[in-house]
Amino acid sequence: MVNTLPYAPLAVDSSFSMELVGKRALWMLRENLNDELDAQQAKWMQLDGQLDLPLTSVEHFMVENFYHGHRPSLIEAPVDRYPNCSVMAWQATPQFSDFDQVDLFQLHMYVELMCKSDDDEGEVNSRIQRSVDATHAVVMADRTLGGIISDISNTPSVLLTDVFVRSESREVSRRFIWQGARMEYTITKPTAL
Repeated sequence: MVNTLPYAPLAVDSSFSMELVGKRALWMLRENLNDELDAQQAKWMQLDGQLDLPLTSVEHFMVENFYHGHRPSLIEAPVDRYPNCSVMAWQATPQFSDFDQVDLFQLHMYVELMCKSDDDEGEVNSRIQRSVDATHAVVMADRTLGGIISDISNTPSVLLTDVFVRSESREVSRRFIWQGARMEYTITKPTAL
């Protein structure tokens, strides 16, 4: 069961609420993503076995590795900052509306994820894809973000990055492999005239 914030009626005011949308989605992911990852893991343990593929474990996202806003600095973050998740609503586009007192806007929200592996490119690829599926399940479990928006579209665009290898630090030769993903959601948000 997905934890949701206490019900908050749809706020129809003159704000775009992009920060609130991003932070509410981030809260939902922080509260529910690891449980959904466990569900994905259980499903894939069986599927990997049936397909005679190496078993891959997913890593939980630590609470301190959830971020609001775009965080390109995470690419160079220490290995203990992986896996990580950042959320940001970043654009509001006006939409046609038949309503007299309300304008509709389409907000765009990114969920960016990065996963790591100590030494296996296949493992990191499975981890990022399972994390994407778990993230999508959490977001779709409450498509109004606790009642603050009208709806989140169930058709996000998803982009996985290339796999990258880097050293843990300049002083340490230990290397790890990471891969990222960006999911872009479209959100309907009414605003008052």
